Amino acid sequence: MATASVTLSTLQQTIARAVERFPRERGRIERAATLIALGHVELIGETSAWVASQTGDGRRYLVTPGRCNCIDAQRHPGQSCKHQWAVDLVQVAEERQRRLDVRESEQARRAEVTADSVALAYARSIGFGRAA
Repeated sequence: MATASVTLSTLQQTIARAVERFPRERGRIERAATLIALGHVELIGETSAWVASQTGDGRRYLVTPGRCNCIDAQRHPGQSCKHQWAVDLVQVAEERQRRLDVRESEQARRAEVTADSVALAYARSIGFGRAA
């Protein structure tokens, strides 16, 4: 199963922030992280995903916003199950990675412009390209 392309660092930061923000959900968040690490999360569209069972019996759960068809979600309405957490964590990590990539791209572009500007200014200062 496929997960989005995010760096391990971005995923780790996303999980750590989730645990920090929702300490009572630590167990479910950690089990969700295991699902992600095992490649059990398959995003389908912008808001839905299939998440494979950890039991290895071939079962998959359909996760949509605020819903999962697993037993835990049915037993604990109003709480996110590990499958929902897994999808949320992947989606948040994807968005965080996208923002980081954009920021790094902009920084690289600015560095190129700055380096080019410096080289051109230097060339002009030493008279490079002028007729003798």
